[in-house]
Order: sequence, then C-alpha cells, then structure tokens
Amino acid sequence: MSANNKSFITQEEFDEGFSSRPIARSPLIPFNLSCKLNKRCVWSAVKSYIPVLEWLPEYNIKRDLSGDLIAGFTVGVMRIPQDMAYAMLAGLPPIYGLYTGLITPLIYFILGTSHHISIGGIAVISMMYETTVNEIMTKYNDNNNDSLINPHVLC
Repeated sequence: MSANNKSFITQEEFDEGFSSRPIARSPLIPFNLSCKLNKRCVWSAVKSYIPVLEWLPEYNIKRDLSGDLIAGFTVGVMRIPQDMAYAMLAGLPPIYGLYTGLITPLIYFILGTSHHISIGGIAVISMMYETTVNEIMTKYNDNNNDSLINPHVLC
C-alpha cells in the first residue's frame, strides 16, 4: 500500500470495530472498585500499591540470590563513587550522594514495578540543582546581609 492510498475510517467505524475491547483500569486505581471489603479484596488492593508483597513470597532464593548479589555488588561498585561525584558536582558533601544512592533504590525495591531500571542521581540534575541552590543563596544573601545561609541546610 503506498502512502497516497491510505484508508481512513470515521469515528463511528472505529467505535464499532473496537468497542468490544475492555477498558483499561486507571493506574491510580489498580484494584476493582466494585470489590467488597473482605480480606482477599483488601489484600489485593494493598499488593497493587506495594508490589514487593506480591513477588517476594515467590522469590526463589536458591536460583536467584547469587545472581542478584553479584548484580547488586557490581552496581554498588559503580554507584558509590558516581553518587559521591554527583553530590560534589551539585556543591554538596559526598555523603548526600551516598544517601541518594542508597535510599532511592530501597524505596524502588518496595514500590517499583519494573525489572530493569536504573535509579539514582544523574550529572545533569546535579548541575541543575547546584545552579538553583546558588541562585537562591545569592538572592537570599543579597537581601539579608546580616545572615548567610548554608547550602547544606537547603537539602
């Protein structure tokens, strides 16, 4: 079919052809609203918001733990100096980079749904953060000459 011979359909034709498909649920309401308040339904709703509760009981320690430990060690070896550098790039002490490098993956471990994702700081955000904090400090310190603000207090 060439680009000039495209067939177009009307909204009515589209609705007829695709109206039998189920409507996807909103990601903000992942559980069934018509569900009665019983133990199974409430547990299903909780698991939809905290995915670790669903997959952790089925985790196969013998098969998966060694690979996960190697992957965690490898990522840790790369992330520790990288997160410290990003903190220094943002004009902060390196410990703040370690906090972001540790806390964000822990939160994602509990609430995340993707199997393959990188969580943490990046250089562009670090530079944007430093620029923003420096602008705020400059404006504040220019208006209040008697007291200087510490950039680490803003974190």
